[in-house]
Order: sequence, then C-alpha cells, then structure tokens
Amino acid sequence: MIEPMVVTTTARLDALVSELSRVGSVVDTDQVRVDQLAASERVMSAAAAAQALVTAAFVDSQQQVAQAWRERARECSEAGDFEGWRAAREQARAASLTDGTRDDPDPADGGHRRRRGGAGL
Repeated sequence: MIEPMVVTTTARLDALVSELSRVGSVVDTDQVRVDQLAASERVMSAAAAAQALVTAAFVDSQQQVAQAWRERARECSEAGDFEGWRAAREQARAASLTDGTRDDPDPADGGHRRRRGGAGL
C-alpha cells in the first residue's frame, strides 16, 4: 500500500529542532553516542538538501512574481499610466533578487547577475 505524502510544515520542523536540542542529554554508552553522531550527520545532510530545494523554489517563485510585475509595468506603459508603470516597476525590482540596474547578465562578471545583499540570498 502506498502511504500518502505528508507535508512537512514549519511547525513540524520547529518540533524537530526542539527534539534535536535534547539529543545526548541522557546517553549512557559510547555506542549510543556514536550512533547519535552518525544520525546527526544524516540529519545535517537532509537539512542541507531540504534548504537547497526550498531556496530553489523560492527563487523560482520570486522570478514568476517579478515577471508578472514586469508585464503589468509594460501594460501601464502602453496605456500611458506613468504612476502605474513606476509602481509596477518597483514591485518587479523588489521581487527580482537582483540589484535592478540591468536586465541582462554582465559579461564582466562571467555573465552572472549580481545578487542583492552580497553573498547568498
């Protein structure tokens, strides 16, 4: 029988963090400690993989939001609505995860877009 997929919520992740804070508090043998260290390594790897997946989904989502705002700005421009165009353009920049100064990758930095806030997100 196939089990239904359980969605991991933020509350469930918080509960896991709480549970992990108690690991090792009542351990009486080195074998249990070694087993907990091995399991902790697996948890860290799984958490890093989950973080990468969530980050990728967030970036994709923000790109879609930014694209929708760019389309709205184009509509406002075609309608002669300067204030609407300006507001939509600002919303697109806020969602775009780039510094908003250019739409094309910069060949000087290897064709990569600059990210807001330095390294990472």
